[in-house]
Amino acid sequence: MNNPIQATNLVLQRYTREMINVDILRMILNKSLIYSLIVLINGHGQAGKTTFDWFLGNRFTQIRNGIPLRKATWREWNWKENTMRTAKEFVKRWDECNGEYLALEEAGETLNYLDWFSTMARVFASTTRTQGLKRNVCALITPHSTDIQKHNKENIDFKIWVRKRVDKIRLAVIVPRYIKIDYLKDKWKLGFIRNWNVFYTPKMLAEAKKYTDWLKEWKSDIADKNMELVGLYNPNRPITTSNMPEWVEKLLYA
Repeated sequence: MNNPIQATNLVLQRYTREMINVDILRMILNKSLIYSLIVLINGHGQAGKTTFDWFLGNRFTQIRNGIPLRKATWREWNWKENTMRTAKEFVKRWDECNGEYLALEEAGETLNYLDWFSTMARVFASTTRTQGLKRNVCALITPHSTDIQKHNKENIDFKIWVRKRVDKIRLAVIVPRYIKIDYLKDKWKLGFIRNWNVFYTPKMLAEAKKYTDWLKEWKSDIADKNMELVGLYNPNRPITTSNMPEWVEKLLYA
């Protein structure tokens, strides 16, 4: 199979249905041949968003590099380099990369209301500046799309809902949509794309577990932060005036 990314003529050769029969995967790859994309991945907790993100990163990299499935190692995507856990990391990595799949895990934690007007604003400004040049695909992973402020919807190109997982048969049910924007009427709506049933092999899940385990430490930091925000004692942090066991509080303020 000829790799469209290696085409040298002015009109890029696009991936066809015969090459890639999964609509959402083909659409992402074809659009990324022309400009950079933002993909929002949603789903309930433990629905398999991170595993699907890992899978999509590997499939994107495999196809971009012309690696057939029969020769895939499922280590093609360099997730240690291309998974961002803070907005600052993301801005830096975006400017360093060309034609890469980048992921911002737990985007709802990073893309809070204030960040949209500061750090994350620079991320999307960078995306706009480099359209047609960088051709990166940026995945934002968060439980709910409402975590991303409504006035930035026009920055999203695709929404992917990880609807459910069936562990018994190693299946993930993916419901994708593309964003349709009518700039004249200033309207935003979702366009239909066929659902995608993703089946994982034991080898794939073993590789994916390395990724999810790597993220666990960072996700535990989020839990620690939430405990401190509501005033609960966090034994993993130093004892301070705002973080102390209840019995210490009683002694001090008796």
